[in-house]
Amino acid sequence: MISKDTMRRPMQDYALTKDEISAIRAISEQRKLSLGELASVLRMSKAWASRVAKRLEEKGIVEKKRHGISKSVEIVDRDHAQLLAEMIKAEPYIPWEKVLSYSNMSVLLANATGEGDFQRGISEVTRWRKLRNLAAHGLVPKVGNKSDLNLKLIHFAEAYANFISAKFGSEVLPQKAIVIWRKGYSYFFKVGRRGLKKEEEVKILEKNFIKTALSSFPQYGIQFITEDLYYYYAPAVKKLDLEDIILHTLLIDRGSQTYTIYALLLFFKKIKSVNFQILREKSKRYDLLESVENIIQFVDSKGEVRPWPLPKWIELREQANIYGIVIDHAN
Repeated sequence: MISKDTMRRPMQDYALTKDEISAIRAISEQRKLSLGELASVLRMSKAWASRVAKRLEEKGIVEKKRHGISKSVEIVDRDHAQLLAEMIKAEPYIPWEKVLSYSNMSVLLANATGEGDFQRGISEVTRWRKLRNLAAHGLVPKVGNKSDLNLKLIHFAEAYANFISAKFGSEVLPQKAIVIWRKGYSYFFKVGRRGLKKEEEVKILEKNFIKTALSSFPQYGIQFITEDLYYYYAPAVKKLDLEDIILHTLLIDRGSQTYTIYALLLFFKKIKSVNFQILREKSKRYDLLESVENIIQFVDSKGEVRPWPLPKWIELREQANIYGIVIDHAN
């Protein structure tokens, strides 16, 4: 069960401490160290070194391996762990313990991924100071500055953000959830209706998971019965816009004409309420901007412009008629 504190600021479980970065530095230099050797290098007790190693295990950076009667701590074979270790080893003179610890990591992840959730709770002044500090060490790109070092750091940040997103999702989403899309601490997922007990569905709704995509169509007067229930979760989101629901419908199966038609049905049903600019802006986060632009051209041209997977206008009309939706006179 994830704690309320973690729900408020999930990043606090994944930010690195100075001791943890020092441990990564020491292990990457020697390839592997026993807990005793790690404690000696870091000048700390073996018990404290063990706690540091355990926290790094939870962050997917190191693993403990048994060699006979002894144990060693090694960098794990994961993208973010290898990238971080290689970067620290290659640039030993950079004060990594200072520039990557605590809220510096939060700001770095938010800057590299565009996901503001990573730096929730950090003031704009603090964010600016952290970025300035990272830039002073050449760790975030400036205009015209594309050094190998800061590109490696961005690749690490993206890989670490992906790991954090997957791990946090495994802790907060239902056990039966199938994640369709995730980014940062935001998730669009489905749960199979078959075998789902009523009390399980109630429990899902109690956890602030918001019905979306086809599961929310009935509230707009489109009665759909599906084999799956679709939900969206993000810690700070309590309500979805119409534009979100249209985009989530497209996300169910990118490039599918069936789900494109479903999205169009909702689009036409509520066309007077759809904000095209908001739809375009939100689509960027889901990498659906091209799909949205194609839909808008399709609608404006009444089907004359219809790159795949958009349907023939007559086929869309037939589907719309089933649900009492008028498409030819929509404006």
